Amino acid sequence: MKKYLLFLMIMVVGACTTPNTAPPGISSIMEAEEAQRQFAYTLDRRRAEALRLQEVGNQVLAANAEFCPRTRQLFGFRTHTRHDYGRKIRTAAETHYHINEEPKVYFVVAGSAADLAGLQQGDTLISIDNKPALTGKRATKKITTHLKSLAKSTKNRPIRLEIMRNEEQLFINVTPQITCGYPLSLADSDSINAYADGKGIFITRGMMRFVESDEELALVIAHELAHNTKGHVEAKMRNAIVGGIGGLAVDILLAAGGVNTGGAFTDAGMDIGQAAYSESFEAEADYVGTYFLSRTKIDTANIEHFWRRMAAENPRSITAAITHPTSASRFLRIRAAIKEIETKRSEGKKLVPNLVEE
Repeated sequence: MKKYLLFLMIMVVGACTTPNTAPPGISSIMEAEEAQRQFAYTLDRRRAEALRLQEVGNQVLAANAEFCPRTRQLFGFRTHTRHDYGRKIRTAAETHYHINEEPKVYFVVAGSAADLAGLQQGDTLISIDNKPALTGKRATKKITTHLKSLAKSTKNRPIRLEIMRNEEQLFINVTPQITCGYPLSLADSDSINAYADGKGIFITRGMMRFVESDEELALVIAHELAHNTKGHVEAKMRNAIVGGIGGLAVDILLAAGGVNTGGAFTDAGMDIGQAAYSESFEAEADYVGTYFLSRTKIDTANIEHFWRRMAAENPRSITAAITHPTSASRFLRIRAAIKEIETKRSEGKKLVPNLVEE
């Protein structure tokens, strides 16, 4: 069988039309060298994306810690070793970043506790509070967990870091900063999207490319932070359960009459329950998120124009509202919220959202 398939392939390829131009030739060495340059470019691009997300997001998280049910103490840096990279790109990472088994500082967030203490990208981490820093596989995750544990137990006491910088041994004391306890993560997707799960905030790479400014990125992050702080994820889950119970009752009644629904009404009830008030939750996240944004030093002038650009990506959203408000509504509501905030600011009032009067 294999011989016949090979014969068929030769016949087909031989009969195919071939190109008739003669482009300049390249050597395998040239191609391999360019591949390494593209790997290096990719590495730097990914690091820049991650750093931008943290630098913009941490401004929102730090400014609104008092409104967050969950808080954490943030150092503002991340380490990496060769093991943080897949096999295809690991060699390029080792060469480009000069990394091995020892943890090196991947990035330092501008204005963070680590930045103010003098930590720099590329520093090698030797010890944390006089205990040797972990090396090898899973070192990055374990170091993050260890720092988180130290921050909780030491209660704002500075953490002593021993580092090597250009063959010079240095000691740096870092006092973590209190922020909202919802970590920011990049989702490796080209879709223009962002979401919250009640525990963290996720921004896709597609959204990172779509936003035209850090101000727009901050608006997106503030919106997702509002979802978490207002408990929208948990509320949707509860509504889904309520809907599912109603649907289950119908399934049981029909089953008693000899009709096997296969749980169709339970599933439908959960979908209906989850969708209930979804549009209202989104509108509330826009409103509360605008307040969160206003509490930072980020400029909110004309920030609502983000929704005009989103409308251009999905024109149906201009007038169609299913689980989210229309983009026209979101534009106007954010503009109105900013005006409300500016009035409160001029009157010296605290910048907190208005609540429904009971």
